[in-house]
Amino acid sequence: MFLDYHQEVEFFHEQGTEWCLKFEKSQKMHDLDMFTMFAQKALDSTTVFQDHPSRPILFSTLSTCFVKRFERTGCLKALNEALRYLEVAYATASKSDPQRPGILNNFGIALGKHFEKTQIRESLDRAINVATEAVRTARRNDTQRPSYISNLNGWVSLRYGLTGSDKDLNLLNHGITLMQSILHKGGAKEKDVPFLMKSIGDHLQQRHRETGSLDDLNEAIDLHAKAADLVVIDHAFKAKTMDTLGVLLRERFEMTGSTDDIIRSVSALRYALDSFALDSPRRPNVLLNLANSLGKRSARVPCSQARPERKRPVKGWGRASKHIACIHDLDDAIDAASESVQATKDGDLDKAGRLYTLSLWLSKRGSSDIPVPGDLDRALDSALEALNGCSNGQCRHMFYHHAGVCFWHRSKRDNSVDDISSAIKYATLAVGSVRDGHPIKSLLLRNLGLWQRFRWEMTESHDDLEDALSTSRDGFDAGHGSPMIRMATAREVAELAILKDDWKLASEYYQKAVHLLSELGPQSLKHSDVQVELTRFAGIATMATSTALNAGEDLLHALQILEAGRGHIANMLMDTRHDISELESKHEELARKFVTLRERLDSAKAQTPPPMAVPIEDFSSPESASKQQCEAEKEFKALINRIRTETGFHNFLMPPALESLKVVAQDGTIVVINMSKYRSDAFLIDRESIRLVQLPDLNKEEAEKRASEKRTSQDLLKWLWDVVCCPILEELGFTETPSDDNWPRVWWIPTGILSQLPLHAAGCYDTGRGETVLDRVMSSYASSIRALQYSRRNSAKSVSNSALLVAMNETPDLQSDATLPFASDEIKILEDLCPSLGMKPVIPPRNKTNIIEQLKECKIFHFAGHGKTSREPSLSQLLLEDWKASPLTVEALRDSRLQDNPPFLAYLSACSTSATDIPFLADEGVHLVSTLQLAGFRHVVGTL
Repeated sequence: MFLDYHQEVEFFHEQGTEWCLKFEKSQKMHDLDMFTMFAQKALDSTTVFQDHPSRPILFSTLSTCFVKRFERTGCLKALNEALRYLEVAYATASKSDPQRPGILNNFGIALGKHFEKTQIRESLDRAINVATEAVRTARRNDTQRPSYISNLNGWVSLRYGLTGSDKDLNLLNHGITLMQSILHKGGAKEKDVPFLMKSIGDHLQQRHRETGSLDDLNEAIDLHAKAADLVVIDHAFKAKTMDTLGVLLRERFEMTGSTDDIIRSVSALRYALDSFALDSPRRPNVLLNLANSLGKRSARVPCSQARPERKRPVKGWGRASKHIACIHDLDDAIDAASESVQATKDGDLDKAGRLYTLSLWLSKRGSSDIPVPGDLDRALDSALEALNGCSNGQCRHMFYHHAGVCFWHRSKRDNSVDDISSAIKYATLAVGSVRDGHPIKSLLLRNLGLWQRFRWEMTESHDDLEDALSTSRDGFDAGHGSPMIRMATAREVAELAILKDDWKLASEYYQKAVHLLSELGPQSLKHSDVQVELTRFAGIATMATSTALNAGEDLLHALQILEAGRGHIANMLMDTRHDISELESKHEELARKFVTLRERLDSAKAQTPPPMAVPIEDFSSPESASKQQCEAEKEFKALINRIRTETGFHNFLMPPALESLKVVAQDGTIVVINMSKYRSDAFLIDRESIRLVQLPDLNKEEAEKRASEKRTSQDLLKWLWDVVCCPILEELGFTETPSDDNWPRVWWIPTGILSQLPLHAAGCYDTGRGETVLDRVMSSYASSIRALQYSRRNSAKSVSNSALLVAMNETPDLQSDATLPFASDEIKILEDLCPSLGMKPVIPPRNKTNIIEQLKECKIFHFAGHGKTSREPSLSQLLLEDWKASPLTVEALRDSRLQDNPPFLAYLSACSTSATDIPFLADEGVHLVSTLQLAGFRHVVGTL
């Protein structure tokens, strides 16, 4: 059939378009070759008509073939060929040509990719110029305009990352706002919505990286999760989106410490890796991203807690794996990074970043407890090769910094002054190569200060000590860093100030660190994750309190510091379960909002599924719950600040003021014992005043040593009497056994390892002179003053008269001491006693579901059986018949909300119900006794 040249052009162009769509799905080079052939034929058909109106768009279409070839192969020659065709298209398209905006957009894409490949700044600037013209000249109703705006934003965000200029930030903000408006107003075609979502998310990610905004990061994750769910499973776009989603989730894990995020990150990246062909140029980058997430996960999940998993080669990773974690995560991270490096040709600018990642995880393994010989030297070699190969605009500060890290690790291994000096040199270069206000600057300054201190410890150079203090202060004041980094930096400043005997400066920065605790573990974070973050800062409240006293601060302020820095998890629970009757009586609308947000927080947490319970094809489900929780938390904090502006509520949910302390002490003297490496003291609070008793003989190291010995030994009890309890009781005037039944009461609130010791049993039992705590006072314990206040506020009488009685004579699957023959006898005695007390005995099936339900209705709970502590304190539990499948853990009890009908008494006739296996979390009171108090019980009896 004969075709005229118009029909011929149209025919070849249509054929090319079909092959292009086919290539998009298959990623096969044959399909791309066919696309290129037909695009070339279409252009050649117009050769005799140089002024043919279709020539500009045909040049642009042919350029697309070469851009796609570059994306598929990484060949720079193909990209240069694309730019050659686009120069012609740009020059020949008239300003009135309706195709001109599309041509400009394609030109901008190619120029932007050229910058990414070559780091030639001129290409990026020109990409922004032509992309700006594309947006400006496109009609408002042009369906492609959102993608033009998106591409422009991409290049602007890249340049903003280089310049940090306000002009580029304003351009980026304007572009994001435009795209969000198009999305929310339905201005995009349905088929384009996922692409628009991902594009907005990409720009929010870039803005987050430059500003540290968690809100931007949360929104970016939400958009990527939704975009991935809106496309078919095997679509290449889904794989790219899952790749980015995996990176975003890892970045949020780095900010918040959420274990769920790092688990989901690995899952998303494994999906992406499976979706790309083995020869895909994207595969090395996905391997790199997966290496980083596996490496991060290895630091969060200890080998002893990881599920057994046979080590597999990298090619075997995929969505078939359902293990939460692997003991070989760090090894697999190194394998993945190595494969990524091996797949990279010499001269490829991406090689520097891949060597950097390989070096990162080699240095982690080389500095671990189980290093592989040669890791540190190999890490340093890779770091220096990466530094030599990176361009000036390619995150050079991170390459400098990591070279410093490698030298620091080797300095620790070899005790080398030369290596630590090299670390300081590279850290200084890193700090100097990043702009002020960048979120990473606080980390760079913190590490520089640490290494300066490390060299001072080796050389005792006064200049190094001064530099370390100055640098660390700059690191904290830089702002924008994560709460964890800023807390660690504040602590470092305080410790350095103490080395110079500057207690006022030390107190200032310790208090700043304590103030940041509330940002370390937000309400949206699981309590188990909060615990991990808190272990990094164990004892910071006690040190801040001691430092404040040494700096001459008043007693009340020092005590408030201690209260603010301890029991962080409990404080989060008490914030959401606070008695608001006074607020309701004076500000009904604020109280209503408080209750609504409290319920939203609880509801969002309950709806969040386990990270691996969600199919890989439905990543937006957990993200929706996470987003709801973050939004509720943000509103909750704003509401609390609003309530504090009202008269009489300035102290709402804050550490107790003096008058409220006196009220709490109406039922007995409160003794708060603060012990740190700097000093030890007891705060004595009664209805009249606050006093301080110094405890000069109470030494932190000695206490830790004693705690590791038998807890009920006579020697331990005598030591506790001599150095702690006797000085306190004598100051209180309790010097002998009361002569009547009117015994004084003492509420002990110990800190740190003291909370694991039997203060109530302290004494000299061999003298017979009443020199014991038991002979002089009635003892009770509380984890904090605020917890004591909380239990008093929730002391309304229970309407129930039931006694929940549970005996575990036999504990299934327990390896030792499974039988407790007298447990049922104990419960039988109580059952027979109940009628005389007006109580109704309830003996339910011994499983978690029934016990939780009955706890909500009982007045007394008596458990006779085994308690089990865990290295993960929130997993400590009472052992029931289903303890393996559905354990009655601290976390389950903590979330049971019994305070709506508060039971009177829990009696735990089981071992270790007020103990924790993690000394670093002693100040958190994460054990069964304190948990039942927070859940709603007014009194709890337990054991150490």
